[in-house]
Amino acid sequence: MKKLATAALLSAVVLVASSVTVFGNDIRLSQNGASGGWSEDRGYFTNPSNAISVQASSEPDSHTASRKTRERGSVLETNLTGETKWAGVYHYTRARFENMWPMSGYVGDTDRVWGTDATTASTGYWNADLTIAKTYWGN
Repeated sequence: MKKLATAALLSAVVLVASSVTVFGNDIRLSQNGASGGWSEDRGYFTNPSNAISVQASSEPDSHTASRKTRERGSVLETNLTGETKWAGVYHYTRARFENMWPMSGYVGDTDRVWGTDATTASTGYWNADLTIAKTYWGN
């Protein structure tokens, strides 16, 4: 009986923790005003409430993300690059490493890189331990 109660309690803790993490990521997305992007834990996503646009297309032609790593001494550093292609539309791309829950904040934030047709945002190399790589697009 104790094993069953312990297993049930552990399952409840995992469920609550994962729900808080998912909801926390959704809150961050809506707070930064992004219309969509990529996250290494969720893949590609869009946020319809922020995708309102007077442009002909409310989504880019493409949005890609890539990670590169290098060793610097005993530290593994990571570079995150986001690229958005959106013909004829003034838009932005943003890349950063967001701290994992329960920590908050981020490292290597490029801020919004604005342009027309194609934009690229690259973080440079960072020690990105305990972070989730994310890129965003919007207009």
